[in-house]
Amino acid sequence: MFFPNIDHLPAAARDSLVSFALRLSHSHLDNLIKEHPCIPASPDGSVLRRPFELVDPDSKAACLYAPEDGRFPHGTDFLEPKVLSALHRLGLMSNEIGWSDVLERCESLEAVWEQNHQIGAYRQ
Repeated sequence: MFFPNIDHLPAAARDSLVSFALRLSHSHLDNLIKEHPCIPASPDGSVLRRPFELVDPDSKAACLYAPEDGRFPHGTDFLEPKVLSALHRLGLMSNEIGWSDVLERCESLEAVWEQNHQIGAYRQ
């Protein structure tokens, strides 16, 4: 009942419950988290995503995304090492992204490149 209606809860309560569920590392809860968008991907928590739709902000793939793309987990609970580890286990992207994401990034970065050749250039 909780996960299908998660977007009706106040953000603070929702985030606390989801981060608690991630820490439990229970297979039934993990499946629900993978199935339902429940991880905040915007500063105000209005955008929710599933773990496999998110990117670790400290990974190599992070340079392909801007915060406004809504692809990074938001909130201190979701950036804690134990929770990030659980998100990785559930599909959080880090050093590799899927082909559909590669295509989407190419299309997105093309527009950025036209505006500013320095933005979107790979930096080590």
